[in-house]
Amino acid sequence: MHFLFIPSIQSGDWPALYVKCAVILIFWALMIVAVLIDLWSGVDRAKAIGEKSRSDKFRRTVTKIGDYWRVLAFGLIIDIIASILPFYNLPYASILASVACALIECKSVIENARAKKSVAAKIPELMAELLECTDKEKMAELLKKWSELGDKHKQEPIL
Repeated sequence: MHFLFIPSIQSGDWPALYVKCAVILIFWALMIVAVLIDLWSGVDRAKAIGEKSRSDKFRRTVTKIGDYWRVLAFGLIIDIIASILPFYNLPYASILASVACALIECKSVIENARAKKSVAAKIPELMAELLECTDKEKMAELLKKWSELGDKHKQEPIL
């Protein structure tokens, strides 16, 4: 019977054990990097649309990391259980769980990029220009410009 970690410990094959543990730690660390990239894109989006960064959003990032750690812990449990199979020589479930978490974060980054590039992100700027405008013709010109920008945005791919 072949267990992912146990034979390495019993035989004193520390390099093999280090490799298996390193693979798990690297993928878990990459999951944290993915969450931090999402946080960065969220802060960037908030700045672009004139939204204030709030502490509850930052706390949500910490909560999300905790949720992902629990998923990764289950991946590790599956790795240990599945390691009785002769071909199971790497922590495949941990790798798969990490990739799944990273893909979720990637989707969030794409959504933040879309929100940042949307016409809605320019509303505070439009409102400031309209409030400063005192001439009817100038106001009509501004509204036409922003309307054309919205039409152009609908035609362009975001990402």
